[in-house]
Amino acid sequence: MKILFICDWDYSLLWHPIAKKLKENGVASECVALVVGRNFYNDLIHKKDGVFDTIYLMQDEVMKEPPELSGIDARLSKLEEIYNESTLWRFVWADRSWVKCRFDEIKKRLIVCFDFFERLYLTEKPGLVLANAYASMPHLISYEVVKKHGIPILRPMSVRLEDRYIISDNAMEEEAWIKDYLTGNKNVSVDTRAEVERFVNEYRKNAKMPAYQVLRAKEHQVTLGHLFRFIRYMYRYWFNSSLQGDHSKANPFRRLCSEVTWRIRRAYWIRPKCWDVYDSAERYVYFPLHVQPEMSTMTFAPFYLDQLSVLENLSKSLPTNCRLVVKEHPSMLGRRKASYYERIRSLPNVRFVHPLTDSFMIIKKAAAIFTITGTVGLEGLIMQKPVIVLGSTYYRYCPLVIDAMNVAPTGWSKLVSHALGEYKHDEEILVTFLGAVFERSFQGIYVEPLAALDQVLAEKNLDKLIEQINSFIKSPLDYTKDINGYS
Repeated sequence: MKILFICDWDYSLLWHPIAKKLKENGVASECVALVVGRNFYNDLIHKKDGVFDTIYLMQDEVMKEPPELSGIDARLSKLEEIYNESTLWRFVWADRSWVKCRFDEIKKRLIVCFDFFERLYLTEKPGLVLANAYASMPHLISYEVVKKHGIPILRPMSVRLEDRYIISDNAMEEEAWIKDYLTGNKNVSVDTRAEVERFVNEYRKNAKMPAYQVLRAKEHQVTLGHLFRFIRYMYRYWFNSSLQGDHSKANPFRRLCSEVTWRIRRAYWIRPKCWDVYDSAERYVYFPLHVQPEMSTMTFAPFYLDQLSVLENLSKSLPTNCRLVVKEHPSMLGRRKASYYERIRSLPNVRFVHPLTDSFMIIKKAAAIFTITGTVGLEGLIMQKPVIVLGSTYYRYCPLVIDAMNVAPTGWSKLVSHALGEYKHDEEILVTFLGAVFERSFQGIYVEPLAALDQVLAEKNLDKLIEQINSFIKSPLDYTKDINGYS
């Protein structure tokens, strides 16, 4: 089988040893790499170890200046027809950089991306594609082209329960296979049910953040490693051209200014007096701010990228005897301007608490949780709280979750009223839902490798992922039916 690996920046460090092992085991007859990042591309080229038979560089294919094109509007209309899309804007809003371009350039970029991935998959004809995420326009378009050609595309997806992952074939976390367990077409084993019950009991006493959040918690600290990486960044930007033509890489001085600015802001905003005092005795709905820009909103909830608008609409939807508790995400502290916070403070029923306030404590005392796609929704669900979710996230498949994806803000007051007055937790449904996730999931660490190189590239960690890939390759029909929830 030919396998194409989408080596997104430092994920090339993960996919290279995976490809090597799959070749050595005779599972992969040929491996192709599509690399994002010229320095990682150069590293793979210089290895000359034969792991990847062909290597493409994304920067050379879709990130350079788009050419002059004719019949642009007609071609875009044709793409919308081919891909059954009423509009292609969701691909644009999945990209943190190109969405800021001029309208005419955006239209060209869309055509260039679709054209490249059509050529790539028609030329290479892989039997399987392995990816890591869909947090940009090229990655999301790549996914749609792959699916149109009937090629399976898999990625290790965190289920946000400590270090658990599933192999997912859906870019939008639409894990419909969960329904089979909830409808009784599949049963959770006795052992898994016992494991889930132990997990839930322990979680309610001592909740733990997902593994990737733990790794992110120290990103604000300054170390000698940061200095080394900045010097290397300057060298690559100005001297060896490894960042040439990369729209996502800013001038080093601009990047330095940005880094210094947000850290100064963080030092200011970390002070307790900048925030409202948390009062657990109040009746409140909890809304934690999301990290932005990030796939959790760009890809999963493009209509709710403006969190200020979400907060304003939510504040108008609460009963007058209920507060709205808002907490900044610790990773974003210092990255937003003071004016952003002032808009939030201007809402009369909002209590804007310190970002380092224990989120699990806030959840336990909350009357309800309202989130776009945040992990807090899953945490609230386990804590027996009514949860309202706006975006596409796998845990909305739990019947206990109030799915507001297609509910206009004018209808939010009814959802909140239901959550506060009529919602009833059902432990059996929760255990069945989590049991489905536990039976599908496996434990590991598959974050950006440079964030935890020793853990990601550990032999056991690689073997776990390879085992999941092999399960698909050995029985793709059964695996695909199972993963999509078909009986």
